[in-house]
Amino acid sequence: MKSIVETLAKSIRGGSDILARYGGEEFIVLLAPSNLTDATAVAERMRHSIEELDIPHGMSPHGRVTISVGVASVSDPGKYLSAKDLSDAADKALYRAKTAGKNQVKALELD
Repeated sequence: MKSIVETLAKSIRGGSDILARYGGEEFIVLLAPSNLTDATAVAERMRHSIEELDIPHGMSPHGRVTISVGVASVSDPGKYLSAKDLSDAADKALYRAKTAGKNQVKALELD
């Protein structure tokens, strides 16, 4: 787990982005003002970096540790959404990534 956390931390911008453990094997990343395209690029960089670690995992359909990522972004920066709204949207995108075969990034933009 330590090498995964270190790899995720290297994928974000220090000082402005936040990486935190959100649950057992779940993490949340809060990106300083980012549009959906930029946030998705960060998520894809994270996914690829974990895949490149090539850590064996016998229970994974890919044979190694991988991550699925859900990205949520607000299209109108002036619109107020609660942290729960944004978290729920990211969770919905994550579910889509997992059901599409895992080791993927899926994004959802809120209007």
